[in-house]
Amino acid sequence: MSSSMPDIIKYAQYYIVYASAGGNAEAIATRIYNETKTIRQSTEGIVANLHCMTLNKFGVGLKKGDIKLNDKTLVVSVISTTGSGDVPDNGMRFGSCVKRLLKKEDPATFNVYTILLGLGDTNYDNFCGAVMKVNKSFDLLKATRLRDIDKADDERGLELVVEPFIKYILTVLCPSQAIPSSPSTPNEISCALKTTSAEDNIPVKTPNKVFKDTYLCACKTKKILTHEKCRKTIVHMEFDMPSDEIRLNQTRNQIQSILNFVPRKKKTLMDYQPGDAIGIRARQPRPVVEKFCKHFQIEYPKKLLIEKNDLCDTKIGWEEALPCSLYDLLTYYIDITSVVPLHICTRLASYCSNGEDASLLKSLSNPENFNRHIKTAHITITDLLRDFSSCNIKMLDLLQLLPAFQPRYFSIACSPKSHPQQIHIAFKKIKFKAYRRQKDITIKGIATHYLGDIKEDEEVSMFLRPTPEFCLPTPCKAPIVMIAPGTGITPFRSFIQHLAHETEPPKCVLFHGCQKQKMDYLYRDEWSMFPFLSMELACSQEPTAGHWYGGQYVQDLMQMEPRADDIVDIMMNQKGRLYVCGDAKSMASSVNRVLHSLLKRKLDISMAKAKEIVQEWIKQSRYQRDVW
Repeated sequence: MSSSMPDIIKYAQYYIVYASAGGNAEAIATRIYNETKTIRQSTEGIVANLHCMTLNKFGVGLKKGDIKLNDKTLVVSVISTTGSGDVPDNGMRFGSCVKRLLKKEDPATFNVYTILLGLGDTNYDNFCGAVMKVNKSFDLLKATRLRDIDKADDERGLELVVEPFIKYILTVLCPSQAIPSSPSTPNEISCALKTTSAEDNIPVKTPNKVFKDTYLCACKTKKILTHEKCRKTIVHMEFDMPSDEIRLNQTRNQIQSILNFVPRKKKTLMDYQPGDAIGIRARQPRPVVEKFCKHFQIEYPKKLLIEKNDLCDTKIGWEEALPCSLYDLLTYYIDITSVVPLHICTRLASYCSNGEDASLLKSLSNPENFNRHIKTAHITITDLLRDFSSCNIKMLDLLQLLPAFQPRYFSIACSPKSHPQQIHIAFKKIKFKAYRRQKDITIKGIATHYLGDIKEDEEVSMFLRPTPEFCLPTPCKAPIVMIAPGTGITPFRSFIQHLAHETEPPKCVLFHGCQKQKMDYLYRDEWSMFPFLSMELACSQEPTAGHWYGGQYVQDLMQMEPRADDIVDIMMNQKGRLYVCGDAKSMASSVNRVLHSLLKRKLDISMAKAKEIVQEWIKQSRYQRDVW
């Protein structure tokens, strides 16, 4: 990251735009907007020319002419990366909007400056590839970039780049104002909320009542896929589509059939395809909510109504949920279970009456201190308030600082052709250790344990997340190789079910990794039903010929004959397709290395040439990955 400060330039309009998949980019952009707005308001600065929106909305505004670039305009972009370097859904239209704009207007008349921040993970291919694509669109607009593109790596810690970036951005967005060491002091936070008591409990406001295209689906089947003696628990769940949505979809199809007309529409849950995922809007545990409320001496959070103050337009990330009870807000919409963000830790220092507490919180502005004392210990906001008892922040002020509770995504494990009115998923119940107060404690994954506790006929809020970058071709004639350890096999169950309905299904080879065949070989009784499928099983904790280091991984199996010849033949001679689903950190990168090695050995070419071939597969969409 460049350390040089920009020339102080005043702009006619300032746009803070984001393309966000998991919520990080949106949270960073919203924070920049709020802090800039607060600083400007405190010094009687102009806020009318400050805007925050998705990259899609910005692009559509350009295309329609609602946003003009002729006056000096600064665009700050925060861009996450999905798939193989793809722009998230709420930013993917920007490129096409720019091209449409350039058909009508000459970019020579534009006066645009840009600053870009990319969020990514070096465990994935094409690190921060999305921000590079967005930058190319800005190049078409003849935009002037004020500094090199900043790239934050989730593997090392986003805050290492994000915190210096925000500090820099504030000097650009507030050029004539002095930037305080703590951007928002207790008196400067604009309270967008108010509370009122109610005689009776306020009606429950579940996510399906707040978010578009979110549905309540009832759990009809739940079973454990792993052996009772297995150390991990993998759960299979089946949900019924909501009956109202089924009837609406049937009526829609009938009308379209009569009119012979297929309108463009946003995909809903009923429109899922193999490879797609669902977003689950989980509940945060009741004991955690009650513990948070207890800190503020609130006994009945269900009787407290939180409303938005119409006079305040502060972006808080979860304002769509208002009005609702405090209990629902903390259960569904505000994140109180994740690691408390670095900027909130340092912000709370200004609320401490004890000087030592304030100094300790300020010291967390150092990312290394933050990682050691907060991140590795998995300290939540409730933990922090307990440990720093002199922090006297008011609850409403704190709520506005906390991020939104994000949905968790799960690959769909069935085909709409086999289960047209159902959604299947499978997941591992997450548990991990955190080191806190000189001892290890067990942290449970919120979403997976929420789902694991769901009873049959109980409803869950979910929505569709299409994954066009991980899908079957139409038609699907060429052979397919699939590679997946553990629960990475779930989308391939949907692939195989779908292909079984073809008149002539293509040849499929599925490399599946588990620990022990009798312990965690997933869906073992199903695979023999598909004659076109060749199942190759690697067991990492069972002795295997030639591998006595605990067993065999899918990467080992790929290199053994005749499987190695099959992979090269399918990809090079039959122009087949290769799919990988699972862990990005170790498995997916190892699979890449194996592919390079196989091509080098089988084709007698250089390693550089082998890497070029694999990259060409990716460009042709013949090699697709869904990794995390």
